[in-house]
Amino acid sequence: KVLAPLAGLPVLGHIVSRLRRSKYNLKIILATSVNEEEVELVGYAQSIGVEVVRGPEQNVLERYRLIRERYDFDYLVSICGDSPLVEASCVDFLLDEIIESGADYAKLKPDSICIHEGIDPISQRGLDKLLDEAADDPIAQEHVNGYFQTQPEFCRACEVSFPLAEQFEVRLSVDTPADLEFLEALYAQSGCAAGELAVTDIP
Repeated sequence: KVLAPLAGLPVLGHIVSRLRRSKYNLKIILATSVNEEEVELVGYAQSIGVEVVRGPEQNVLERYRLIRERYDFDYLVSICGDSPLVEASCVDFLLDEIIESGADYAKLKPDSICIHEGIDPISQRGLDKLLDEAADDPIAQEHVNGYFQTQPEFCRACEVSFPLAEQFEVRLSVDTPADLEFLEALYAQSGCAAGELAVTDIP
């Protein structure tokens, strides 16, 4: 589905286009599996200037380890590959919050909602602790940031509440053909070029 066309551009192309709007000048890395069927995805990612790390299909945390070994960073942000309308402003907001608070990850306050799920920042310190102390935990291996939700004392969290403009619920991910059709309709109605549609453009 990451290569599924939307408004003439693969979903991954939309995600990359949206993330390149971040004020943090993000290094965008595709962390995918070593499976042979990922060759086309890897080729496309590289063609649009995205770096690639490949690791075990069933161990996402191990792919994080590979990123940790190859790159120098203070914070890593995981983005779901099914979010073609991801807002860089949401990424920036979460990074601002954990940097200013000195936290290792961010979580929503109980009464808060957000237009996007699947944006998960983590500090280098938090990732190192996860790799050192929980690398064999199945939840950490599969969900990485989800481990913090089950072990709230493991690392320091900051609780955030998104600005009101981003506190509404709408399905924006691509999980089914119907989701893709819905997003195609939004693009057709908006008149935006591929990769340019923002949530605030949706009528």
